[in-house]
Amino acid sequence: MEECQLCHEDNFLYELKCCTSQCCISCLKSFQNCPNCNRQITKPNIDNYFGNILYRNLPRYIWLYRGMNNGWWIFSYSHMKILEQEYKDNNDSVTLFICGKNIKIVFAENRQYNLTTNVSREIRRINRDNMDQYLIKGLSGMK
Repeated sequence: MEECQLCHEDNFLYELKCCTSQCCISCLKSFQNCPNCNRQITKPNIDNYFGNILYRNLPRYIWLYRGMNNGWWIFSYSHMKILEQEYKDNNDSVTLFICGKNIKIVFAENRQYNLTTNVSREIRRINRDNMDQYLIKGLSGMK
């Protein structure tokens, strides 16, 4: 994990092809042009992206949420760190700010709730050694 040059959180970084900048997928989703050189950002081929980062430096336990159309998505590294700590501290729930939305995680229900729309999704905490048992579609909603 490295610090994102834009949000300053530890996360998996993607090297932008326009210049030497690097940013996390969450920040990459937010920009059309590179904030450093102002050139258009080419979005990554997610298969290549995951081939480079997925099995490298993942924590022992990872947190997933079920996608709207089947499959599972990985929470960002910074959110996984928070989730894991709250889970280990035996807290009932935690609210995270994810992509501009307040998301409440209720551990006993294995659910996340969008606090604006009240839409819920299943979540799971899994051992990284069991990742091959899940259809993982992306990271933090990145297609």
